[in-house]
Amino acid sequence: MKRVWKVRGHTEASQIEADEGRKFVIKFSEEGDRRHAVRGGPWQYKLDAFLVEDMEPGVDPTSVPFTHVPMWVQFRNIPFYLLTKALEWELGWKIGNALMIDDNSRGNIADKSLRVKVQLPLYSALRKRFILEDEITGEEVKVQICYERLPNFCLFCGYIGHTEARCDLPVAD
Repeated sequence: MKRVWKVRGHTEASQIEADEGRKFVIKFSEEGDRRHAVRGGPWQYKLDAFLVEDMEPGVDPTSVPFTHVPMWVQFRNIPFYLLTKALEWELGWKIGNALMIDDNSRGNIADKSLRVKVQLPLYSALRKRFILEDEITGEEVKVQICYERLPNFCLFCGYIGHTEARCDLPVAD
């Protein structure tokens, strides 16, 4: 990850015991490098989500929960007259915790879209679309959700973090 993060200083990584997945404590010699790793994501390693959480000094690393993954999400098929920053924030909050919006994501007239960076909950299925009410015409608008650089996820249950081969959902006979 050092190359991906383009770290200027030194990093020191040590693996810790974990009930689920692999966990590491990574120490950065430069504050800017640490900030970039924590806020920059989403990160991937071999198509799996590489989650980074900030830790306060003195906190037990094994107790840090990994419950969300940051991801850029596009909302498509929205009428051009509804494309506002307020709607961008609102749509981000519909599927997770909205972190930031992309001010340059209006798209061309054929591909009307909004782009938001959100913290998606790991233990909720990914959504493909949802219905938005057009406040001007009163009609329903089917908003398509496109996830950018989506890490491995299960096509059966829709959760990030495992694939179909490791899914716990019962298979229908």
